[in-house]
Amino acid sequence: MRRRVAGLVVLALLAVGVGVGEALTPPTDHVLLIGDSIMRQTGPSLANQLGDDWTVHNEGVNGSGLLTPDFFDWPDHLEQVLAETDPDVVVFLMIGNYTDDPDEFWHTPEGRAVRDIGSPAFAREWGRQADLAMDAIAETGAPVVLVLPPPMVTDELQAVVDGLRAEYERIASERPYVRLVDAADAIGGPNGEWVAELPAGDGSVRPVRTADTVHLAPHGARLLAREILPAVKAQAG
Repeated sequence: MRRRVAGLVVLALLAVGVGVGEALTPPTDHVLLIGDSIMRQTGPSLANQLGDDWTVHNEGVNGSGLLTPDFFDWPDHLEQVLAETDPDVVVFLMIGNYTDDPDEFWHTPEGRAVRDIGSPAFAREWGRQADLAMDAIAETGAPVVLVLPPPMVTDELQAVVDGLRAEYERIASERPYVRLVDAADAIGGPNGEWVAELPAGDGSVRPVRTADTVHLAPHGARLLAREILPAVKAQAG
């Protein structure tokens, strides 16, 4: 009887033009990953940890940032991938990539060039563009997991990251559909500071950052994905 019913269902689906494989495939939640190389590195681990019930679209672009449209136009790309993927959740992680080419410097609404990533103008303009990105996502109805950048090894780079973290915290406080996750909780030391390695589940200690001190070693990517995972599930639920 069960086989007979299944056969009738298949025939009915074919009659209305629905592919059998498509119809019998369980639906999955779609997660869209937006960001730079750190997001790109974390994506495969997050997809693996989420499992087969989730479809992960990893749109992390190495070297990209919100103030370098000559290198990569995030507003245009974000519009495209939101339409293409129709995500249930968006994860956003960017750490502040910029340019040293004066011809590609970002300009404020008043026409002043942003020359220094350590300046208050850099964080302020980055925050404005992040606002626009969050608003574009909001139009789709998808909630956001906004990841605070991981710690950096030098005081200069940490100051840049701190500026972005403050902007991201502001954004989350203003938008109830945005949930924060702190990368420092995953790959930082006891006080959120930069560390080169952390314990693994087998009792060993493994690198979490690569030799350049910024990018993630495989263990670091796994730990960061593990930190993001519950927030993705909560937002989708």
